[in-house]
Amino acid sequence: MVLPPGLAGRDPDRQLRQRAQFRAGHAPGPEQCQLRVGRRREIGDGRLRLQSRRLELCAGRGDLGHGADPPRPARICRLALFLAAARICAGRRGDQLHVPRARHRPALPQGREVRAVLAFLLLASAAGAPAATVGRAFYGTTLDGQRVDQVTLRNARGMTVRIIDYGAIVTDVVVPDSRGTKANVVLGFGNLADYQKHNPDYQFGAVIGRFAGRIAGGRFSIDGRPVQLARNDGPNSLHGGPGGIETRVWAMRTFAGKGGAGAELTVRSPAGDQAFPGAVDVRVRYTLTDDDQLRIDYRAASDAPTVVNLTNHSYFNLAGAGSGSVLGHRLQLGSPQLIETDEHGIPSGRLLAVAGTPFDFRAAHSLGSRIGVAHPQLVGRHGYNHGWWLGAGGTLRRAGTLTDPISGRAVDVSTSEPSITIYTAGYMAGKDIGAQGTPYRAFDGVALETQHVSDSPNQPRWPSTALRPGKPFETTTVYRFHAGPPAPARLAMTIDDLPLHGPIPANETPLSVGRRTIAALRTAGLTSVMGMINGHWTADQPVTLQVLKEWRAAGLPLGNHTWSHLNLNQLSPEQFAAEVARNEPLLARLEPAGDWHWLRYPFLSEGDDPAKRASARAVLKAHGYKIAAVTTGFDDWAYTAPYARCVAKNDQAGIAELTRLYLQSAEESIRFARTLSWAVEDREIPFVLLQHSGALDSYLLPRLVAIYRRNGVRFVSLPEAERDPFYARDVDPGLPGPANLESRAAARGIPLPYRASVMDRLAAICA
Repeated sequence: MVLPPGLAGRDPDRQLRQRAQFRAGHAPGPEQCQLRVGRRREIGDGRLRLQSRRLELCAGRGDLGHGADPPRPARICRLALFLAAARICAGRRGDQLHVPRARHRPALPQGREVRAVLAFLLLASAAGAPAATVGRAFYGTTLDGQRVDQVTLRNARGMTVRIIDYGAIVTDVVVPDSRGTKANVVLGFGNLADYQKHNPDYQFGAVIGRFAGRIAGGRFSIDGRPVQLARNDGPNSLHGGPGGIETRVWAMRTFAGKGGAGAELTVRSPAGDQAFPGAVDVRVRYTLTDDDQLRIDYRAASDAPTVVNLTNHSYFNLAGAGSGSVLGHRLQLGSPQLIETDEHGIPSGRLLAVAGTPFDFRAAHSLGSRIGVAHPQLVGRHGYNHGWWLGAGGTLRRAGTLTDPISGRAVDVSTSEPSITIYTAGYMAGKDIGAQGTPYRAFDGVALETQHVSDSPNQPRWPSTALRPGKPFETTTVYRFHAGPPAPARLAMTIDDLPLHGPIPANETPLSVGRRTIAALRTAGLTSVMGMINGHWTADQPVTLQVLKEWRAAGLPLGNHTWSHLNLNQLSPEQFAAEVARNEPLLARLEPAGDWHWLRYPFLSEGDDPAKRASARAVLKAHGYKIAAVTTGFDDWAYTAPYARCVAKNDQAGIAELTRLYLQSAEESIRFARTLSWAVEDREIPFVLLQHSGALDSYLLPRLVAIYRRNGVRFVSLPEAERDPFYARDVDPGLPGPANLESRAAARGIPLPYRASVMDRLAAICA
């Protein structure tokens, strides 16, 4: 390596006094990096020691001294020094390294001298590196042949934002949760072709203009001049009509500096564009700061009187884009007033007090918990698609906070705009595939659109959207991302169909499956998992009684699943009572001192008419039973038969696919249950999990437990879970029931999160 001029001499005093100037990298403007060297100073995880006759850089066990060939860590450190020397002060052009005068020492040998200089250079490079970075790469080519680039903004904390110059679209906002797990929290497509083809229906991440929101009849006047826009939303114009600036390729430049990095995008909308008068120059500046703020500064200037209303149309899902419904997200808005609109979304000119309505988010609550309330402003709206009044605007102030209680991720919204529109994406129909490879369905995201009020050009009571020459439109919105501790989750595991859930593979026995299950529970420390028994197996196959004995020997409790596992829909009340009673002597022998008065309905059927349900509950009440509810599960029973088929055929690929689907379904099921709990109850209930005693279940039980624990679950007993008030109708069958999460959602008009079925795929595996 050739040293810069002036550093090749052997006099260390002169070397330490000189300034070494380097030119490298692309960033404009000089910066200075200073390094002070004392007799001993800690720097990062290394130690720089300047002694009378030698300089050493110690990193871990590596020592860059002389003598024999250094150990491998030292060689790695040496290589790092040489590489770092080429990028002093993180590539800043004209940077200077200043080293204060040191007292005279004997000349260092040439090799040590080189290493001393390189050590200084490495430390100077680290000291001068900017916190935020910007990258730019080719993204695609539009249908008319224009190049589209994507920029990547990354701050010192690891947050990442990606933007393309087509539509000034924010394609990614990647943020960590409180445990450091990162996720992209905005919806979008995976390629430019999909953005061009499908995004006119959604405007994912795009800057909307010329006019965000609706204009009644598509008509307005500016200085007495009538303007007619395209009507693309029933009788009205939405977002200025088709072909707005969200479909154009913008000019884009990037910047980075102390505290942040960003991209500035500009586009010209010519006079007559979308039928709007005046040529308008739009500038949008995205800045990602080192404190995890995404700041958006908008500016528009026109050469003739016109109107303008700009916003960003990102849809947020703080659990991660493509993860399902956001109705469990909690929203807090400080606004006490809703902008009243007609059935077409056109403001009436009135402000409604939110107190006592489903629009009152002054205290945070979930998006789903009141979305089904009967209210004139919710009729026919497919959820929330409304504007809240924030005040006349002009100054940046906080509008609200959106939180995903499951991951702990949150975003605060501040804006200088006079209103914020909350759109829960109720019109998305699952017809288009997002970047994550899954369809986006209704309520899979929520847009937080800061903007002027819809139809402002026709309603002078609202802040004006008129844009005149020499008086530019300027506004700012800031999204600040952060994460708190996730909501705690509790879950009681129960296992049905003991002592045998079949069919079982030919190489297995009920005892081998049972013992594997018991061992897995013991290893996981789960000693309160209740097993629900069908006693007829002990009569039909006496060997199965040993499974129940060993279950009890492990300290695991038992409950009643009826003697024969018959469907209550096919039984009279007397037959049902007999099925329950016939199991009791066996339970009493196995658990004489325990509370086995817990009943799990076979097939989860409580009766197919009100009279049958009432009589069944009366039987249970009379015999002192509590109902073992089910609030989460993933139809694990359906894997039992295909697994037996695959084992019989020695089809390892089939077994691998079953395993993949099983574990994937388990993960999706707990997310579904937690989201539904927040959407319906606005809190996290303790869940009761239904599992079965199948052969594949027994093999995968350790991995299943790991999945739940990775999702923040703490395992509890069934009695502890059902002490929660949610289960009041289960612990007291004298109350009317049933009342699970799904039935409560239906009763309150709350849309259920989408849940994929794997039944067809299971039927085909090893068939």
